Amino acid sequence: MTFLRLDDHVDDTPRPFSTLAGVHPRMIGTLLQGEPPDVVSAVIAEYAIGEAAAILAVLPVDVVAAALVLLAGPPDPGLDLGAIEARLVARFVVGRVASRGEWRGARRVEDQLECESGARRARLTSLMKSHDPHLLHALRDPATRLAELVRGSDRQDLAQVVREVRLDRFAQYLATEDEATQGIWMACVSKRVAETLREELELLGEVDPVTAGLARVAIWQVAEELIRKGWIDIPKVPDLTEPGTQPTMAEPI
Repeated sequence: MTFLRLDDHVDDTPRPFSTLAGVHPRMIGTLLQGEPPDVVSAVIAEYAIGEAAAILAVLPVDVVAAALVLLAGPPDPGLDLGAIEARLVARFVVGRVASRGEWRGARRVEDQLECESGARRARLTSLMKSHDPHLLHALRDPATRLAELVRGSDRQDLAQVVREVRLDRFAQYLATEDEATQGIWMACVSKRVAETLREELELLGEVDPVTAGLARVAIWQVAEELIRKGWIDIPKVPDLTEPGTQPTMAEPI
């Protein structure tokens, strides 16, 4: 069983997971929550044994056991280490943005990465663009992303989102949306569901921004999970990393 250190460079090629150098091992473990054992095994193989132990300490016992068994064998050549690194980097950046309360407005991912060196920032952006098309999308304000879902998805996908959300929670979100947005959602569901939503809206009356904001985030989380599972498509939105494109400003939550 061989563990490598992130700072052991034998050439100019960046080591896997080098963009996460300096991140505490327990945080790496947190970022790995939900990943399968083969991914966990590939990540801890790049760390010194003490750091690897700290990573494993925050993961479920069954995942740890399976990862250690895999670590004893040859590495899986089918694993895309760049894609794994991109996922972990995206989760780390999301955590930093959220912890600073910056979900209140749409923000280009480059703004969050301005604190990084030019080379490191370029590698982060390159990883996130090239390995997983919804990673950059996932770094943006939930209100903005949900608005893009409405504009960029077909009716079948939107209907799938509605089916996964409680109608009273969905009505809390719709209550603060404009008539055009409400109309798009109503057109995606059956007449019975649309009528139920209208009744919920009438019962709700005026909804305060906090309640509507929490409902909006909850709905986006459902949509994000459906995207992750491949049940609905990623909304067709502009690439915010291209010069001249501007993010859609979201209503503050």
